[in-house]
Amino acid sequence: MATKADVLKWAPEFATLPESDFTFALAEADLVVLGSAWGARIESAKALFAAHLLTIVRPASAARPDVVSESVGGVSRTYAVGGAAAQDDLDETKYGRLFKRMRRSSFACSAQVL
Repeated sequence: MATKADVLKWAPEFATLPESDFTFALAEADLVVLGSAWGARIESAKALFAAHLLTIVRPASAARPDVVSESVGGVSRTYAVGGAAAQDDLDETKYGRLFKRMRRSSFACSAQVL
């Protein structure tokens, strides 16, 4: 089972969140991230999925790298990346995108072994 320490390796910005938030996110990760295809990466996958959930549940606590700002001369604009362009909610956070990348590589490797 992944732990709070595993999540904080990927997402140190969550260090000040209450223990109950980690309990919730890690319990959900245990229900979602299943199967032997993950191999040795299963705990990392659970930690990334939990970090993704924490980012969605506690967006003010998370660093938001999916917000982009640009300035030209005296004009600037800020907008969120994701939203309508996202294929699913995992695309909404950097941790969800990392989880998807790990899932693709883990399951592609397991398919080749079969």
